[in-house]
Amino acid sequence: PSFWLAPSSHLSLAYSFERANQDDVQHQHVLSGTWAITEAQSFAARWTEYDGGYYRVSYRRALGHGVDAFGVYTSDPYVPRRLNVKVVWTLVANRGR
Repeated sequence: PSFWLAPSSHLSLAYSFERANQDDVQHQHVLSGTWAITEAQSFAARWTEYDGGYYRVSYRRALGHGVDAFGVYTSDPYVPRRLNVKVVWTLVANRGR
């Protein structure tokens, strides 16, 4: 089961639960949320409980003209705590022609 809640146009929360039965029964809980601080900035967080809990937090800032900067910190149990900084340039095709 899962649910999604958006108490405002700038804030959303989600929860999901999964159960898998492969070699043995496994459970996974995921709680995530996003906050659009402004159109140019947002903050997101995700907590996952599976084989030990871990979390990920991220920040996005639009730099303009299809360029966004991201900072992502994760505490994934398989990869020690890590901070990644990325700059993404999105190319959009002009479909009006």
